[in-house]
Amino acid sequence: MSVSPDIDFPVEELLLKMSFQGCLTLLVLELKVNYLILKLLLTTWLDSRATQSYVTITAHFINFDMELCSRVLQTRQLPESHTGKHVGNVLRKAQHEWSCKVNVLTTDNDANMKIAAQTAGIPIHIGCFAHTLNLASGRALDLKEIHHMLAKMRSIVSFMHCSTTAAAILKQKQKMLNIHENKLIIDVRTRWNSSYLMVERFLQQQVAILATLTDERIKKQIEVFCYITEASVQASNILGQDEVQRFEEFLKLMEPLYQATLALSAYQYPTVGLMFPLLQKLKDLYSPLESDSPFQTKIKNAILKDLEKRYQSEALMEYFEEASVLDPRVKDKVSQVAWDRLRDKVMNLPSNQYLHVKTEPGTYQAELPELPALPSVSNLPAPHEIQVKEESADSPTSTATSAKRKRSALSFLIDEDDDVEISKVEPPLSKEELVNKEMSLYNSDRKLSSHASPLKYWKENASRFPFLSRLVKIYLCAQASSVASERVFSTPGDIVTATRSCLDPEHVDQLIFLKKNFDQNKDMAAVLHNM
Repeated sequence: MSVSPDIDFPVEELLLKMSFQGCLTLLVLELKVNYLILKLLLTTWLDSRATQSYVTITAHFINFDMELCSRVLQTRQLPESHTGKHVGNVLRKAQHEWSCKVNVLTTDNDANMKIAAQTAGIPIHIGCFAHTLNLASGRALDLKEIHHMLAKMRSIVSFMHCSTTAAAILKQKQKMLNIHENKLIIDVRTRWNSSYLMVERFLQQQVAILATLTDERIKKQIEVFCYITEASVQASNILGQDEVQRFEEFLKLMEPLYQATLALSAYQYPTVGLMFPLLQKLKDLYSPLESDSPFQTKIKNAILKDLEKRYQSEALMEYFEEASVLDPRVKDKVSQVAWDRLRDKVMNLPSNQYLHVKTEPGTYQAELPELPALPSVSNLPAPHEIQVKEESADSPTSTATSAKRKRSALSFLIDEDDDVEISKVEPPLSKEELVNKEMSLYNSDRKLSSHASPLKYWKENASRFPFLSRLVKIYLCAQASSVASERVFSTPGDIVTATRSCLDPEHVDQLIFLKKNFDQNKDMAAVLHNM
C-alpha cells in the first residue's frame, strides 16, 4: 500500500496542540495550588509583517516555596484601536477565563492603560517605574544646552558606526593608548538610559576618538559624511573643555536614574517594595541646592517637575508604603503610620487561638497533642508553648527509673505519663496581643542588606511571623516595572518571521505560551501523557 505524496499529515499542528494542552494543564494546576492572588503585567505589540496587533498578559505570583514566578497567560489579537475600553475588555475576559481576581495591574504610563484598569475592575494600577524614570530623564535631555551637545556627540558616534575604516583605526588607537577596546554607543530615544551610556562611553574613549579623527586615512570619508548628513565631524569640533565639564556634571546627575532603572527592571526578585523609598530619595536628590550651578539647577528642576506629577493617587502611595514595610531591605524607610495601617490589615486576617503554658524553674518542655481549632479559625500555623515539670535527678524515683529492670505491661502503658506534669496554664493571648507581639518582633529584627533576598528571609521566618508572611504573598508579587512583559517583544520576532507571516492568531498565542512557559525537563511528561 502506498500513500500519495499529495496527502499532508498535520504532524506539526497536532504536536503543537498537544504540547500546548500539556503545558496549559500544568500551568492551571500550578495556579490552583499556589494561587493566593495574581498580579498582571500587560503589553501590546504589533506584527508589522501581517499588520496585526496583539495584547500579551503576564501573571506574577509567589508559590509555596516563596519563589517569585512569572508566567505568560495568553496573547490575544486586538483588531480594534488600543483604547482603554477595548484593552480593559481583554483584561476582564482574561480574569473570567482563568477564574482569578486581579487587584494590581502594571503597565506603561499611557493614559489608555489607566482607563483599561478601571474598565477591568482592577483597583490598583502601577505605571511602570522604569518607564517613569525614562520619561523624567527625557525632560532633561530636551533642555537646549544638553540637546545641542548630544547632537554633536551623536554625529561623531554615527560616523564611527558607518565607517569600517574609522572603526578599525579606533581599535588601533585604543591598543596604542592602552584603552579598553570598547565600541562606541549611540543613543536611541526610546531605549532607556542610552544617552547616559553614550556620554559615559564617549568620555572614556575621548583620547582615542580624537586620535582617530586626526588620522589622514579617513579625512576623505569625514568630508563625504559631513556633506551627506550636514553634520560637523571634525577633530577641532569634537568637544570643548566647557562641554566636557558639563557632560561630567550631566553623568553625575543622571547616574541615580540609571541605577534606579537597573534595580527596578529586575523580575526575579520583588521590586514593588522599593518604589516608595527610591521615589522619595530621587526627589531629595533632584531638589536644587544653593551651591548648584545654573546648568545643574536646570537639569534638577526638569527631572523633579516630572517626578512630582507621578503616582499622586493616595491609595497607590499607601500600597507602596505597605509593600515597603513587608520588604526587610527597606522597612526602616517607612513612617509609623504605614506600620499602623498594615497592622490593621493584619488584624483582619483570621487567626488561631494559642494555649500558653508557663515554665517553672527547673522544668523541661515536652510536646502535647495539638489542640483542635475553633470552628471560626483559619489554618494559620501556630506554635504551642507547653512547659512541664521534671523530677529532681537526685530523687529516689529518678534512681529507680534509671536502673535497668523489667517493667510490667501495665507499668509500660501508664507509668511514663507520671513523669510529665503541666505546671501552669496561662489564658490564651488575644489576637491583638499576638499581632502586636509579631509586629514588634519584626520591627526590631535587623533589616536585610540590599543584596539579600527578601523572599528567602520570609521563607526562613514564616513560623516566627505567621500573620505577616501571608501578607507577603499578597503584596510582594507585584512588579514595579513592566520589564518582564516587555521582554515578550523579542519573542514574536523569533516566531512570526518573514516565512511564517500568515500564522493564525491562535497559533501565535500557543507558540508564545510554549516559548515562555514550557520547561522541557518538567513539562515533557505531561505532553507525552496527552499524546
